[in-house]
Amino acid sequence: MNESIDGRILSYDEMMAKAKRWALGVRNEAKSIAASFTKGKNVRTRVYVNGKKKGYIEKKLTTVGYRVRNKDGDIDRVSFQFPLHGIFIEYGVGRGQPRDPKKRTSIKSYIRRQPVEWIDDPIDRHIDEFADMVAEYSGDRMLVNVWNSKIKK
Repeated sequence: MNESIDGRILSYDEMMAKAKRWALGVRNEAKSIAASFTKGKNVRTRVYVNGKKKGYIEKKLTTVGYRVRNKDGDIDRVSFQFPLHGIFIEYGVGRGQPRDPKKRTSIKSYIRRQPVEWIDDPIDRHIDEFADMVAEYSGDRMLVNVWNSKIKK
């Protein structure tokens, strides 16, 4: 009986590096879409000087971050962080304009907003690539676990 596994086994560190590269690519694509916006914030950061938000720094939408989190040796989550107003652009809402077009729009809503899928679109385009990476890693781990249990007997 052959006592080894033929072929390449994807390690945790390699999977983590691949996941970070994937998240970085999605983030860069989202940032390039956000940079093409012509309306909205036109300065990189703005500090509120009075009111409820005094001292709060509001950032331009091109400040998009990502994080790959692990739990018990498995990649648990890939998340993207961006300023709060980014979600309003994604949904096409704000100042009296609801997300659901069937709901009543406020009379004071002067701007007709349209949703722009600046974060969901890059994720959707690359999710199959990420799913293949996870499947490969999970399959390799399962193979190693089964193989090790056979060797121990």
